[in-house]
Amino acid sequence: MGGEQSVAGNFCDRSLVEIVAYYIPWLDAALEVVAVPAAVVAGTLITASTTAGFDPVIRWTLAVVAGGGAAGLTKGMTTLTRIISTFLTAGLTNPVLATIELFVAIGLALLALTLPLLSGGLVVGILIVAFRRITNFLKQQTSPPSPPSDAIAE
Repeated sequence: MGGEQSVAGNFCDRSLVEIVAYYIPWLDAALEVVAVPAAVVAGTLITASTTAGFDPVIRWTLAVVAGGGAAGLTKGMTTLTRIISTFLTAGLTNPVLATIELFVAIGLALLALTLPLLSGGLVVGILIVAFRRITNFLKQQTSPPSPPSDAIAE
């Protein structure tokens, strides 16, 4: 029993250190460098462990694409948001982003435990809205400027 408490205590300590580190801009950036590859590896291994009965080709393809890809995409978007925030505000808004990320993670974890279908639908809905907004933003950035209305001859 003592070993289990020590593992749980160690996990809590490490989690607390990570949460606090996200409030220090330079340490936040350093953690992001390690976090993206770690998320891909963790997502791949977790997906592979839950598909143990599958054919090995299907299992590892699914693990790399679905598990590693989803984890990498999620962590990559978080990292991109932090990089943009750091660039635009010299890291001053990173604590705000860290707080939002913390509360969203806690909320989604609790929702996934209590109402898994609702939480899955919520995540899919958020991803659809985010994809549409990003697509619209990129279209606005790449489209040529329209001429002023009085410059158009009738």
